[in-house]
Amino acid sequence: MTFEQITRDVRYAARTLQRARTFGIVAVVSLALGIGANTTMFSLINGLLFTKPPLPNSHQVVELHRHLASGSYNAVSQRDLEDMREGAAAQIAQISAYLPFTGQIGGTEGPGVVVLGELVNAEYFELLGLPMASGRGFLPEEDRAALASPVAIVGYRFWETHLQSDPRAVGQTVRLNGRPYTIIGIAPRGLASHTGGIRVDVWAPLAMQQHLSPFSPDSDNLFAIARLTPGTTPAAFEQALAAIARNRDTERGRTDRTWQYTATTYDDILFSPSFDGVVKAMAALLLVVVGLVLAITCANLAGFLLARATDRQKEMAIRLATGATRGAIIRQMLIEALFLATIGGALGLLASKWAVAALLSTTPPGPIPLSLEASIDFKVLLFTILAILLAAILVGLAPALRGTRMDVASTLRATGGGSTSGSSRLRHALISGQLALSMVLLISAGLFIQNMMSALAVSPGFSVAPSGLVTVDLRGSGYDPEEYQTVVDRLRESVAAIPGVTQVTTADRLPMTIGNSGRTIQVPGFDDGRGGNRFYLETAQVEENFFATMSIPMVNGETFRTRDAPVAVINRIAAERLWPGQPAVGRSVTVRGAQATIIGVSEVARDRGITENPRAMIYTPLGPDYPSIIHLLARGSTSAPRLAEEMRRAVLSTDERLFVVDARTMDQHLGVMYFLPRMAAYILSGFALLALVLGCIGLFGAVSHAVARRAKELAIRMSLGATGADVVVLVVKSAMTLVLIGATVGLVISWSAAQAIDRYFIDGRGNTALTFVIVPFALGAVALLAAWIPARRAGKVNPMAAIRAE
Repeated sequence: MTFEQITRDVRYAARTLQRARTFGIVAVVSLALGIGANTTMFSLINGLLFTKPPLPNSHQVVELHRHLASGSYNAVSQRDLEDMREGAAAQIAQISAYLPFTGQIGGTEGPGVVVLGELVNAEYFELLGLPMASGRGFLPEEDRAALASPVAIVGYRFWETHLQSDPRAVGQTVRLNGRPYTIIGIAPRGLASHTGGIRVDVWAPLAMQQHLSPFSPDSDNLFAIARLTPGTTPAAFEQALAAIARNRDTERGRTDRTWQYTATTYDDILFSPSFDGVVKAMAALLLVVVGLVLAITCANLAGFLLARATDRQKEMAIRLATGATRGAIIRQMLIEALFLATIGGALGLLASKWAVAALLSTTPPGPIPLSLEASIDFKVLLFTILAILLAAILVGLAPALRGTRMDVASTLRATGGGSTSGSSRLRHALISGQLALSMVLLISAGLFIQNMMSALAVSPGFSVAPSGLVTVDLRGSGYDPEEYQTVVDRLRESVAAIPGVTQVTTADRLPMTIGNSGRTIQVPGFDDGRGGNRFYLETAQVEENFFATMSIPMVNGETFRTRDAPVAVINRIAAERLWPGQPAVGRSVTVRGAQATIIGVSEVARDRGITENPRAMIYTPLGPDYPSIIHLLARGSTSAPRLAEEMRRAVLSTDERLFVVDARTMDQHLGVMYFLPRMAAYILSGFALLALVLGCIGLFGAVSHAVARRAKELAIRMSLGATGADVVVLVVKSAMTLVLIGATVGLVISWSAAQAIDRYFIDGRGNTALTFVIVPFALGAVALLAAWIPARRAGKVNPMAAIRAE
């Protein structure tokens, strides 16, 4: 096969499609939709999973976690880091920690830019092995004395967008959380974060933690990363870590191994081992979904090309009779399919660029600025090319083989287009197949929508009536801890003075919040199964009127009456687990090293998410030891969006330097938890509707072609007494038989698929019989319409005119 032959075949394909413009337009648009959907989804998954910066000798870089017996992976403490540095010195070339934080970079006037930052050790950038774009990394002395070195490294993207790529940026000063920081370097261009899908804009020394992070320096909140010495494997390193863990247990007098250190290779981790599996499973599910859309598209067009091949059998017979080989004709028809797929793929690539931009503009609700880098890079182009080639083969191979499998002499003698029985059976199988796949996608989307509705119907355990919420970072605003209580009192008074506000409360944590706030308490008489009396639960520090403002009912006892009394309120789950069948009020527990008396038991307010089981919770009063992150919640007679904005103004009116992390309504606060199930339902619904449209186009085209092929037969039936209604029923019955077969197969596959994705549903409520009833009826109704339109046309044909035309 020479280049000249290929060029000639391409020109012939272009002329052929020019003569069938309607078919060409339908084919190109269908392929553009199918390939574009796949390219869009692959672009997003590529940006999420495959855009981590390539590190030199990345196989030597590992992420370190505490792996608990429960299966969860937790962060580590500064003590863990020191033990690793000393106990595994022979295996570690460098080790560093990083701690994410939300900050605000801006001038002295007005609000600044909210950024995601990381506090890191001095070894961090040296460990990654990536050269700085400008300036330098942190020095060891800048990571020693607390709060002594307010220096920062800004991200390359931040330098481009907010510092206008100023080559003199290094050495300048920016205000980070109200305090001046000197820029000492610009991060490497390819480094947004060493985790995929997240962009970090600023790095500061870990020694600045007391200014930039609300966490205590001795808490377990650090994420550790290490570069191993050449020749050390992660498995050998974990053996050294196991010895360190045993020493820690011996030091604490513990013999039960409830945790261990794990070392996960940099190349094998996305965010955290705790939920990387779920992220990958969802990505695979979405790729399967768009793959099914492409399969439906290809089946659709293969049916059209099969019909065209049947109509062109006499043309093919003439070419074979005049010396053309069967291989040359197959090549020609495959090039026609490739020609269509290439045009459709190019349009799909352009459409995917727009679709990716539209999807990325739909940012998750929340104060943390996330940035998913998804662009048309080499991997996306390669994926699109492979999709085009696959589509061309799937679309063109069967029609090419079928269209050239004929007896030349009998075909030339025939008055029609040749035998159609074999091609008709194959077209019918393709139609039923694409309708079955459409059924699978529609039911899957229905299940996710049903699941989302179930999530919205689950009560969070507190009132979601119109309310405003403002989150303030006191430490990031430059206040000292001894000033926190006075500042919060002023903020509460300012918010309470807003016209229409009826209730105001404060807390360091609100229900339905992402993140861990757990703590272990000591409970006299409680047996934890390991010879101790420790019990782990979620904690929150709240104001006296917190339960009334949040409308969380009390089961027993009373709420707080004073701030600093040694008392606590637990929720019903904690009471049932600690003292089953016994009164909890009046019991004593030790919280944060101090004894507190249980004065009340509240109903359960979901602390993390709708999909998680509610957890045991303990509430203590906001006292002298104020946290640096404070949430102010207000309810009133004004609309929630207006109230949230007025609360922001009221807070800033007390001190314009205040770092307002976020201002939102309670509905927006809950929207963080609903974002992922909503997005999954919307995306699946969009693809399912696309599949339904493509499937019905295929059915419409098949029925129209069948009517055209059977024009003489139908005309004879009508001339012998059959009415137009009889013809319509005959044609529709034939089409709906294919629909029934496809729907039956689709239902069986859908039931199996539902069992596989049931783990993503809330309490299994997504798998409802209602979805399996509504979707087949909806598919049947749309398919009936697609079949009835050409059938109705056939019923209005003049039989004598049709016979004369034949």
